[in-house]
Amino acid sequence: KFCKFAFSVSANYARGEEPYLLDQVPAAMLKPATLALDAGYSPFQRPSFIVDFTVDPPRPLRGGKELEEALLQFWE
Repeated sequence: KFCKFAFSVSANYARGEEPYLLDQVPAAMLKPATLALDAGYSPFQRPSFIVDFTVDPPRPLRGGKELEEALLQFWE
């Protein structure tokens, strides 16, 4: 049902502006990527979330209460 793992690095340079759309990610960071997905504009206006997909159900590691609530709605 879910992937076993996901790998991601930060989508901005240290102390750089946080991107909220794929078009805002520096081109040099996207060039070596095999695949880049954009789910659209983030209504949370927060930096990236980290989710552990090695457990069932997946568990939020970073993202706070907003991420937990969004995940619960998705997986219920």
